[in-house]
Amino acid sequence: MAITIDASAVAAWLLPDEASMAADNLYARALHGNEPFQAPALFAWETGNLLNMALRRRRITAAQANRALRLLARARVQLEAGPELERLEATIEIARRNELSVYDASYLEQALRTGARLATKDMQLRRCALKAGVPCLDL
Repeated sequence: MAITIDASAVAAWLLPDEASMAADNLYARALHGNEPFQAPALFAWETGNLLNMALRRRRITAAQANRALRLLARARVQLEAGPELERLEATIEIARRNELSVYDASYLEQALRTGARLATKDMQLRRCALKAGVPCLDL
């Protein structure tokens, strides 16, 4: 079964002050496991922004940001293309119904549409996913 992963879940892969054993185990699964990892195209921009903000706030150095990008590139996260109109409409509806941002709803929409589990540390997104019947990984 596929795993839809969001930027909050990979933050612990990329930022030393968010590291955890659960995150390390998830990264090992992304590197060596037989489960496909997937994310909406937005994931690339969100993880880039996560690193940029960490640099601005001096949580990491430029060298650490470059290392983080290499770590992320090694993880086998397949990015979907941008959504067609019907998928965007469905995502906006999920966002509206669940009081989520459209960004967060894009991960839930993908998990629902593909029958994937969800990897997120965002508690509101996790609650909405569980309510919708999407299994969530413990992080």
